[in-house]
Amino acid sequence: MPVRRSGIKLRSKIIAWSFIPTAIILLLVAITTYISYQQVTEQVAIQRDAELTRLSASELSAGFEEYVDRLTNLSRLPDVQHGNAAAQRIALENYRNQLVLFDAGVFLLNNLGHVVAAPLEFQELIGQDWSDHSFFRAMVRRLEIVFSDIEVEGPRGEQVISIAVPILSENNEFRGVAAGMFRLNAQAVSPFYGTILKLRIGRTGNAFLVDGKAQVIYATDFNRIGGDFSSHPLASQALRGQVGAVRTRSEDRREIVAGFAPVPRTQWTLVVEEEWSELIRPSLPYRRFLLLLIALGVVIPTVVVMVGVRRITGPIADFIQAAQRIAGGDFSHPIRVTTGDELQSLADQFNRMADELQASYAHLEARVAQRTQQLTALNAVAAVVNRSLDLEKILPDALEKTIEVMDMGGGAIFRLDAAAGRLVQVAHRNLSPEMVALGEDLPLEASIIKQVIESRHPAARLVSEYPPGEVQQTLAQDGWQTVVSIPLIVQDEVLGAINAVSRSHQLPSPEALQAAAAIGQQIGVAIDNARLYSQSLDYIRQAEVARLAAEKANASKSDFLANVSHELRTPLVSILGFARIVQKRLDERILPALPPADSKARKAVEQAQENLEIILVEGQRLTTLINNLLDLEKIEAGKMVWHIEPLDLRQVVRHAATATAALFDGKQLSLVVDAPPSEELPLVSGDADKLLQVVINLISNAVKFSPQGVILVRACARDDEVMVSVADQGVGIAPDDQERLFEKFTQVGDPLQGKPKGTGLGLAISREIVERLGGRIWVESEPGRGSTFTFALPALS
Repeated sequence: MPVRRSGIKLRSKIIAWSFIPTAIILLLVAITTYISYQQVTEQVAIQRDAELTRLSASELSAGFEEYVDRLTNLSRLPDVQHGNAAAQRIALENYRNQLVLFDAGVFLLNNLGHVVAAPLEFQELIGQDWSDHSFFRAMVRRLEIVFSDIEVEGPRGEQVISIAVPILSENNEFRGVAAGMFRLNAQAVSPFYGTILKLRIGRTGNAFLVDGKAQVIYATDFNRIGGDFSSHPLASQALRGQVGAVRTRSEDRREIVAGFAPVPRTQWTLVVEEEWSELIRPSLPYRRFLLLLIALGVVIPTVVVMVGVRRITGPIADFIQAAQRIAGGDFSHPIRVTTGDELQSLADQFNRMADELQASYAHLEARVAQRTQQLTALNAVAAVVNRSLDLEKILPDALEKTIEVMDMGGGAIFRLDAAAGRLVQVAHRNLSPEMVALGEDLPLEASIIKQVIESRHPAARLVSEYPPGEVQQTLAQDGWQTVVSIPLIVQDEVLGAINAVSRSHQLPSPEALQAAAAIGQQIGVAIDNARLYSQSLDYIRQAEVARLAAEKANASKSDFLANVSHELRTPLVSILGFARIVQKRLDERILPALPPADSKARKAVEQAQENLEIILVEGQRLTTLINNLLDLEKIEAGKMVWHIEPLDLRQVVRHAATATAALFDGKQLSLVVDAPPSEELPLVSGDADKLLQVVINLISNAVKFSPQGVILVRACARDDEVMVSVADQGVGIAPDDQERLFEKFTQVGDPLQGKPKGTGLGLAISREIVERLGGRIWVESEPGRGSTFTFALPALS
């Protein structure tokens, strides 16, 4: 079967094989390098952003130091430290020029949280209790500088941010608080926001300064100042008081790197967002350079491979054209390749192969022609010998056709008589009377046939090489120069031979002899078929004679049984009838009339009663035997009348139990019937009377072989069958006896040991009935453990 071509040229395959691995490796290296660079760039950018955010937070804290220093200097003034309220107000007023940075004012509180000094515009606040302000509560807990969260604690109730420093005495006793306040408003001119803006935090993105309650103190977008930062994606991470940065998405889904860091000395957090595209902008030239390298890595190998492949595939194309010409039968165009490498060696070998193929092709054509001629001859012989199965016609026709196809002048066909060691001539053609006379009873030693019988192969011999004798002399006189002998073989048995003669001095070739052997085998098979056909006709005639004899014997047997049954029944009916009459009269008339004292007469009458009972029992047994014989004969002869109808086997079992109830009278036996409800037991197709006879036979047998116990009759459905079984607790049956139990006139047991009486036909009749209804019957038994007889019939769907 030719292999389907893929349609891809060799040049494309070589380019693909050379280029694809290089391109894949280069691409993998480039991708790996690019991914590694991206990862390193991302890590560096994130670390850099985190560090920049930390530095910005530190710078921001340093920017707030000026405010802390001014408040600290105020708190250290002697008038402020001594705690005199009037002196503190004067000191605050004198120091006012240093405190103009605090746009919401600077206030002095005593150690109880009461305002003791305030700017002139807020004099009405003096005396107020600010102990509940967050910065004062934080100051009481720890005497440190406090940067408060955004609180509504301004002088006018506005949102402010407070910076508070403790006022300590010379002995470091807590005397109060100096608190400077900034309004939460970036739109107005404010030194506080000016300090933040000078740092230029978040030049390419957003920046947030968030207090400890996640409220925005400062944002690049001023509209967000005072807003809630907890909804920001980084809120939970940024407000933990740690330095860090992550790559994430902003609230408007832009890809960013967000850095966060706590502002030193405060509870505030600085969050700075940088655009990811801005961070990776420095890597874009490297990426373009990498793409250029990839392009060069693809183009340069491709060009090199294409040039090299062209030098390789050119001679291969010449090979293809030469092969196509050779396939078309043209061997006159050799391939010329001067590359000086393996391709030139391949071209030389290809040219040598073409020369050998041309010679082989010519030889093959001759062989094909010869073989075609041989097959034609063989088919011609086969057509002749297969036209008939009559040996009288086959052999002459086979001889004539063999002489014709082998181009011989004449010949004869012989049958081998191996026992006598002679050849019997069956037919001949174109032979002289003298040659025919010699062949009528030819010894094996006088013919070439002995050689072919021993070798089982055809043989050819010149007449001049024959042993001197009558055969050689006659052949020479008739002008025959060559003899060819062909054995007739079937299944390695030589049936005879054909001797063909020619006036040519040339012996046949081995191929011709091989064809002759095939002809001999074909004729041998035809002879064997004809012989088998003749034998089969003889067997058919013998079988027909035997069948007619068997039918005649069977008819005679049926007539004999019918006549004997009739001759037996007529006197048997009379015997049984008179026996019952005598028994009745003995019981009703004679026995009551006897004197009670006449014991001899009574004994004689009782003996007569016993004899009459024996006559009745044996007569009934003989009647049953006759009926069984007639039933069996009808079944075997196909004369039994069947009434097939759907049946409920439960009813058959119950009728059989009723019919056999008398068998259990006076015995230590009980009959148990186990049958499911009718809706659980499918119907079967059968003859109710015949199946009733089967169940009665099985119950009767169980009673005969069971001295005591229980006989269980069960009906059930299993798979697609309905089964009826009769189980007893009797003597059981040996395995050897079970095999012949269903044969006619067979009973198990030993008559000398009190075998129960019977005809030996009940089980045989039961099997015939069940099998005629398409069922099966079998027995399961062990000696001493009882027997179970079961028959099964197909259930109706």
